[in-house]
Amino acid sequence: MSRERRKSEEHRQGRTPKSAIGLGPDHSSEERTVTVRERRVGRVSSADRPTTPLPRRRRHRKIDWHQTRGTILLTPKHFLDAYHQVRKNKGAAGVDHQSLKDFARKLESNLISLWSRVVSGSYHPPAVRRVGIPKADGRTRYLGIPTVKDRIVQQVIKNLIEPRLEQEFLDCSYGYRSGRSAHDALQVVRLGVRKTSWVVDMDVAKFFDEMPHDKLRKAMDVHIEEKWIRQLIDRWLEAPHYAVEDEQLIYRQGRGRLREE
Repeated sequence: MSRERRKSEEHRQGRTPKSAIGLGPDHSSEERTVTVRERRVGRVSSADRPTTPLPRRRRHRKIDWHQTRGTILLTPKHFLDAYHQVRKNKGAAGVDHQSLKDFARKLESNLISLWSRVVSGSYHPPAVRRVGIPKADGRTRYLGIPTVKDRIVQQVIKNLIEPRLEQEFLDCSYGYRSGRSAHDALQVVRLGVRKTSWVVDMDVAKFFDEMPHDKLRKAMDVHIEEKWIRQLIDRWLEAPHYAVEDEQLIYRQGRGRLREE
């Protein structure tokens, strides 16, 4: 029997020589075709596939820290910088019991949420936790502790308006000014007593408790041109204070603002 005739006979019987594709004579032509196709395209049979699906990787959305929205030139980077300043100053939790450590667990989402609420005008400060500090004369000095979120927003506004307000103070002023402390003021007094033999000591009694809001708003109209900043400060002035000792909310009736920690 010739070689061509023997090959044709083997093809009809479904047998293929080993030299053709490396398979034995028991494999049919259909099995050979499927197997060759699977090898050629790199497919894996169902028996070789893993039974447990691989977990999908979560895609981390990159945050644009310099984005703005609307006419307010405020970016998430302002809030990130303010957070680092607040964290450096430490401080206790407010009425929501959220600490700095709790806030940092979802830092990016918390900061973006704060930024979005401020630029949209929907941010309303929560109540301030009031804590009494005993004084040496037997009286009690009250401090206000805002929430971590509120301290960050306050720091953002402070960073924006402080440089322009600094220009309005005299050089001899040291109270509540950035980069100046009571020790600096004492040094000036030490130098001053060498020239004079008298000192005038004056204090505005309960200034933070009795500060009139209408006069403060007039001062803001002169020095702060941004309407959204003045609106935020108004909301801070009107925010209630939560008295821890008797668990009551204290609303300011057009005056006062507790000294904040």
